[in-house]
Amino acid sequence: MATQRTARTIAGPASDLDKLADPIDRIAVMFAELGTELGVLGEQLRGPNAERATTTGEDTTNTEGDTVITGERSTSNGGPAAAPPDRPAPPGPAPGSRRTRPAVPDRIPLPEATIRTGSAPIPGEPVDTSFAEPTQTPAAQAAGAAPYSGPVPAQQDRAHQDGGAAVAPQAAHALPGTAPHPRAPGSEHLAAQRAFPQHAAAAYPGPPPDGLLTWLNRPVGGGEQAPPPGPAMPPAPPLFPPKPPMLDRLANWTSRQGTRVLAWSGAAITLLGVVLLMVMAVQNGWIGPLGRVAGGAALGAVLLGSAFRVRHRSAVAGAFALAATGIAVLYLDVLAATALYGFLPAPAGLATALVLGALGLWLADRWRSQALAVGVVLGCALCAPLLFGPVLREPAATALLTAFLVVLKIAATPVQVRRSWRGLTAASAVPAIIAALVGDGHALVTGAPWPAACAALAVTATGLALAVITARRRPRDPLAIALLITAATPTLLAAPMLDRFAALGVLALVAALYSAVWCAGRAGGLPAALGVVAGGVGAATAFQATLLVAGGSGRSLSLLVEALLLALLAHRLRGRGLLLGAALFGAAGVLIALVSPAPPTLFLAFAAEPYASGGISAMLSGLAAFLLIGASTTATTWSAIGLGVLARTPRAVLPAAAGLLYGGGGAVLTLSLLVAPDRTGFLAGHALITVSWMVLAFLSLLRGIHSVPARVAGFVLVGVALAKLLVFDLAALSGLVRVLVFLAAGLILLAGGTRYARLIAERDAREA
Repeated sequence: MATQRTARTIAGPASDLDKLADPIDRIAVMFAELGTELGVLGEQLRGPNAERATTTGEDTTNTEGDTVITGERSTSNGGPAAAPPDRPAPPGPAPGSRRTRPAVPDRIPLPEATIRTGSAPIPGEPVDTSFAEPTQTPAAQAAGAAPYSGPVPAQQDRAHQDGGAAVAPQAAHALPGTAPHPRAPGSEHLAAQRAFPQHAAAAYPGPPPDGLLTWLNRPVGGGEQAPPPGPAMPPAPPLFPPKPPMLDRLANWTSRQGTRVLAWSGAAITLLGVVLLMVMAVQNGWIGPLGRVAGGAALGAVLLGSAFRVRHRSAVAGAFALAATGIAVLYLDVLAATALYGFLPAPAGLATALVLGALGLWLADRWRSQALAVGVVLGCALCAPLLFGPVLREPAATALLTAFLVVLKIAATPVQVRRSWRGLTAASAVPAIIAALVGDGHALVTGAPWPAACAALAVTATGLALAVITARRRPRDPLAIALLITAATPTLLAAPMLDRFAALGVLALVAALYSAVWCAGRAGGLPAALGVVAGGVGAATAFQATLLVAGGSGRSLSLLVEALLLALLAHRLRGRGLLLGAALFGAAGVLIALVSPAPPTLFLAFAAEPYASGGISAMLSGLAAFLLIGASTTATTWSAIGLGVLARTPRAVLPAAAGLLYGGGGAVLTLSLLVAPDRTGFLAGHALITVSWMVLAFLSLLRGIHSVPARVAGFVLVGVALAKLLVFDLAALSGLVRVLVFLAAGLILLAGGTRYARLIAERDAREA
């Protein structure tokens, strides 16, 4: 306990004490072992010496090297006192006999002692042992510990100074008649080191640099113990595992997939044979139509019943193939009864097909087989066009086929949502889209667009609904976005074949549906990516409607109005997709306007087209186009800067500046021509353009006192106005108009420059 208190006092922080806990434990156990061993050894050696001194009455020497006087005197140096007279002597050997002392064992068993003062040191962290004094014991020497390398005791140091007298060997203390105690390994080196530490250091290398800590951390009561063997590490797998032989791979594939291949191949061949049989029966007049329909229904029922029977015999693949074939036969039978024989009207036939498709997909859901579901859908979708034959070239037949495929997609929707079967989603959606596209082609050839347009609109509506349901079920599924895009394609292709107002109605409906999906995406009801794509498709639909419905100058005006609205909406809703739409619509509107209603040739000569032939209506259209060009470019640039798409630099305002210059100049010139539709009005318009540019430039300079972009824009505009004045106005204008323009421009420059200089001086004075 004293050692522990000393260690705690010297160690300082609790973290150092925790690191030295295990060495302190071992030192404490060492001292406990040393005390126990010395006590046992003293008891064994003290008894025979005292008994011999009492019996012989001679002076003897005990094991401590002290003289013991026999008789009734006590032994010197703290030896055991003689037995008093009134105390009976301990039993001893008979007179004349010689007592045999038991041999001292080489290694006295050490008692088990455990003293814990803290946790063991953390492996890998240094242990501070500067306060500890290493100790060596005979027991530790006998156990094979490293020799003592600490400071030399004072007695040995004095003995070395007196002449180097060695410590008495242990054999000199042995009792007569006993064998000398065997020395532990390395004890000669220990004795030499204690007597002559300087010479011993050269003769004996001592412990390694970390010998003390290594010795302190050794297990108590013996040498080093080998650590328990850990579990053997498994061999690392090869980077490229060897492939089995081709024959083994073929054997494995045939054993695992052979049954499925045979079953589904048989189903496909059987279904194709049924279709060919129906077609040949129609062509050759075999059996009546009613018999053909009844025979097909019976065959489908037999195949479906066989599927249940085979499944009970654990032939799962065969059961799936039979069930898919049976449902497909029944579906094709209903399609033939509706489209070929007219036994069922179209609504009844579609309802029956919906029931059969739902039955087959319910069976696939119950048996938990996506293969069965895909087999039912693809079996019906791929064999249905073969059943129509040449009749499929008619738009009505193609529309009816598309309707049957749409019904199949509707029947598959609940199962694919419940099971999240992506294969079923694609298998049910793609055939209907392909059929609608084929119908658009037939309508373009035949000139009958309405059946194809109705079928395409049905495909678009159901495809959009399927995409929304898929996205809600699987938000990260790219199949939903693919369905969203491809679903609108048949309608966008069929709309141009309709008349203007019908196309406007169809496209407006599609744009409204996709806009609703975009709103749901912004509100968080649908994935954001789906909403963005829906907004893009809706914008494309609106663009197509604008191009189809508006004609002449109305196209550019409509596109510029839409661009202006999208730019304002983008700034309001903080939507970069809306900003992109505004830029695209605005670019298209400006390009179309530069061709027809507001061409640049209007600035170069009087009576340029379209003003020369269009008259007042053309001028009004041009005025609206010029105003919308300036407004749309300014709004788009403003929204882009507000959303961070463009930095707040002078270069960022170049699109807005160009639009304002062109649109504002054109509007001033058109207004002048509306007032005076002759050359005088044309020259007056140019004069007003120059003056208006000067005024606008100095307004920007006054605004630029505290805004660098506005200041730069003002100086650029001043330069442009001066260039126009000196290059164009000086040559094109004449007479009083030219004089007035130069006077007005000069006065504006003088007044504006004076005002600008005064404001700059006042700003500098305030800042100083």
